[in-house]
Amino acid sequence: MKTFHKFLALAALTPFLAACTPSNEDVCNHVMDIMKKEMGDAEGAKAPTDEEVKKYTEKCVADLDKEKEKKGADAYNKQIKCVMAASDMEGMMKCEEKEEEEKKAE
Repeated sequence: MKTFHKFLALAALTPFLAACTPSNEDVCNHVMDIMKKEMGDAEGAKAPTDEEVKKYTEKCVADLDKEKEKKGADAYNKQIKCVMAASDMEGMMKCEEKEEEEKKAE
């Protein structure tokens, strides 16, 4: 009976947990901001145009939708939370490395 109550509690909280995951647009904007920041540090790098940013964002959102279907919601959410916590490209790359290590451990 306790298991059933835990299940009901979890089922009731699931929509709130899903709501904590940032939107694909937010993730793509975060990645783009980091890329702009790091490219801005490079000599001679030109800032992307608004059209380039728009195209990147559209492709990024579509790619994230595919990634979520491929990985499943739980694995996808873990990786997205890691990416959103990253403040530079090195931090984002660690999210990918962490995911690969978790796959090997399974």
